[in-house]
Amino acid sequence: MIKSDLKWSLGLVVALSIAIAILGCQDPGKGEFFYGTFGLEKKLIVATGGTLTASPFQLIQYSLTGEFEKVLYDSTVENRPMRGVAIIDPFSMLISTDTVDGILKYDVFDGISQFVGSGNLSGNIYNVRRKRSTGEIFVIESTAIESFDSAGNRIGNPRITNTAIGSCLLNGAVRGMDFNSAGYMIVGSQGNDDILMYDVSEPANTLCVAANQTMGNLDPISVLAHSNGTIYVATTNGTDSVLQFAGNLSGTGTAIWTGIATSQPSALVELPDGTILLAVDLTNNIIRMDTEGNILNEPFILDGFTTFVHDMAITEVP
Repeated sequence: MIKSDLKWSLGLVVALSIAIAILGCQDPGKGEFFYGTFGLEKKLIVATGGTLTASPFQLIQYSLTGEFEKVLYDSTVENRPMRGVAIIDPFSMLISTDTVDGILKYDVFDGISQFVGSGNLSGNIYNVRRKRSTGEIFVIESTAIESFDSAGNRIGNPRITNTAIGSCLLNGAVRGMDFNSAGYMIVGSQGNDDILMYDVSEPANTLCVAANQTMGNLDPISVLAHSNGTIYVATTNGTDSVLQFAGNLSGTGTAIWTGIATSQPSALVELPDGTILLAVDLTNNIIRMDTEGNILNEPFILDGFTTFVHDMAITEVP
């Protein structure tokens, strides 16, 4: 028994020594992110800064209580506006970029690399999302949606076009994309001001699950499939607002937050406690609200990096 305990103790010491050595070899900047995730601390990632003609373009890391931590990546010199963020695992994420169209991969240990190049993407690039069950990557490309497998190989030509699938029709610019707990993809179509839900489980047989056509002239700009089962949509073109829809997209949306015609809400994300973050271009800040639209913190974040926020994501933990 004593020998067994001694062997276990020696094994533990060796394992800890290896872990410490590995951690000690990490780049200090990358190590900070690594310790956060390894220590079971989720982070808020924000793709922010600039329009197609104004910079800088930056990927920022915040704590979940809104404290700035670091700039993960600055693509200003490359003239690559960052439009979307998709978390792959606790140590990596994907970033969709416009102008220099493509998808980049940010890895805690290896930094930035190319995941999908401009040869497979063109047009106006916006949100990128990963379907957990299959690992498939979806990205908005003007009036269509492209997809790629976990190795970056293209699926479809493109995956979803502006040809009607049942009552689902991508019309005009596509803005906002998310996946609900059933694995259905929800997207916003600005040309017809519809919110569409697709079953994308079979690459060769995309199905229309639901189409909500009740928004009038409001343009969807960001979509959030909340863990409470409902769907939130940030809208522009009129009295800018956040609408809450039933999880199956039936009925009309209920406005839980209302700004003014120039508020320009731009991104939504759910925090681990179920509260919602909303980025607002007019005030260059990020607001925190509950699921009924009651403001909890305004601003939640307001700094030199929260100008033109395009997307937000929460990192995973091991």
